[in-house]
Amino acid sequence: MKPLQYDLSTYLTSVKMSSKIRIMVEGKDDRSHISNVINKLCHGVKFKVDVAAEIKGICAATGKNNRAKIERAHELVKGTSQHKKLLFLCDREIRGFAVSDFVQDQINGHYVDGQLSWTAGHSMENYFLRSELIGSGIRYLTSSAYKEQAVGLFVEIFPSMVKMIAAVSLAAHQLNSVSLPCGLIGWKNIRISGRSQADIDFKFIDNPLAKDLEDAYRTFKGCIDASELEVCLKLCRGHTAIIMVRRVFAACIFFVMSAAGDESAESEANVFDSLNEKLISNALSEEWIKVVGKEYGNYPVALIEAMGALAA
Repeated sequence: MKPLQYDLSTYLTSVKMSSKIRIMVEGKDDRSHISNVINKLCHGVKFKVDVAAEIKGICAATGKNNRAKIERAHELVKGTSQHKKLLFLCDREIRGFAVSDFVQDQINGHYVDGQLSWTAGHSMENYFLRSELIGSGIRYLTSSAYKEQAVGLFVEIFPSMVKMIAAVSLAAHQLNSVSLPCGLIGWKNIRISGRSQADIDFKFIDNPLAKDLEDAYRTFKGCIDASELEVCLKLCRGHTAIIMVRRVFAACIFFVMSAAGDESAESEANVFDSLNEKLISNALSEEWIKVVGKEYGNYPVALIEAMGALAA
């Protein structure tokens, strides 16, 4: 791995000499997604997106936590005149959600603190977690002769899938193991019922941690089911959502092919489930970029508005 060239203090010093608008985001994938949005909506603006993952922290809190690096950097420059062209975007994660009988979004938009803003949902990926975007983007990722039927089924079960992902995201967070569902839940553990519902079947997950995850999942499922779909879309952990989209669509392929009596159903499902997460994210991001703007307002509005003000 290439050693990191700058620590946070050195980075902030170097940014002062830049003539471009600088945006600091958490990871490399975030840089790709946000660069595409800026190019689409901020024509002619000179900018550079920097990645917190490529900058060394300056204390224990910022050592390995990219969100902490961004929030610490913002604290250091807040109110100063030398970093007016430096903006920050970090993941909201599960902040600002009140969980009781149902989940309430207490922010309902983008949190903004000076030059810092949060994503509207858990992560960048939540912006393109929409059935119409996934349905169109996913077509390019499979050569299955049954793709039309599989996409149709996926769109039909999409609301129940979102609530499934939201519940398992909360469950994994409670267990302090946010990536646990991605490793435990395979496409064969996705159950699709005739009532247009998708859910997780934990019975055949051969892992000692499965029972803890199931118990936590069942604890949250009731309040998630009682919550608005839009809130649940924001609550899903981004990386978990992309992996679960892959699992659920693989299950859709298997479901429609099995119903048609095609003996290669399992093989086709396995092929789709082997796709790289980044490939799926990029495909969905491209569909998002096609529509983002006036006709589709689901993007980092606060950041884009701040860029417009700086460029004016």
